Amino acid sequence: KKQFSGSVLGLWWVIIKPLFLVGLYAFIFTVVFHPAQGAAQGQAYWIVLLTGLAPWLLLAEPLTAASGAIAANAPLLNKVVFPTEVFPVCRVLSAATSGLAVLAVLMMVLAWKGALGVWAWAMPVAVLVQMIYVMGLAWGLAAVCVTVPDFRQALPFVLNIWMFASPVVYMPAMVPEGWFWLGEINPMWAVIGLYRSLLLENAPPVVGQVAVLSVWAAVSFVGGYLVFLKRRAMFADLV
Repeated sequence: KKQFSGSVLGLWWVIIKPLFLVGLYAFIFTVVFHPAQGAAQGQAYWIVLLTGLAPWLLLAEPLTAASGAIAANAPLLNKVVFPTEVFPVCRVLSAATSGLAVLAVLMMVLAWKGALGVWAWAMPVAVLVQMIYVMGLAWGLAAVCVTVPDFRQALPFVLNIWMFASPVVYMPAMVPEGWFWLGEINPMWAVIGLYRSLLLENAPPVVGQVAVLSVWAAVSFVGGYLVFLKRRAMFADLV
């Protein structure tokens, strides 16, 4: 609530901002660039877009928030004994509301259309695995942004490149064959593919896809936490 204090629409911005993006991208990729509609797996393009935007927001918004988690709590670093790793956790959980709101809207729309399949029950598991992955990145990012402040300024550019390197606003079928390697090095391909498999195709998750995503999540979570612990002693002197 604090981030929306003083605004007229308040918490409604949690829904308004992502839905504005959906409308913008839907216009660009259905009116301006027609090929997107043909690759939409039999669904309206804006629904396909929501299945990409929800997991993306669950990554980008928490990472952006976590990048300033330590600096925002600088007064507490020297005054009280407190587990500083909690600061990024709180930022991640708070910032995840936009992505969860988009996901909730999407599932309500699919249910209203009678298109919400039985495999939608697995969505909480998919979200949990993704958030484990995101939490690891958030810990590492929070620590790096304290010791390398320029990285926080560069983060929006990194996220923009990462978004267009992920099938958020397009379908993998639209990607030229020579660029398929992006899916092998970018875990968001597996995340978005899992969401679309469960929600749009009503298909069980591909075992290999889940295995790859689980490995990414485990490596990120452990690695990010270790990076945070290694740099934690420097926080009070640098912020």
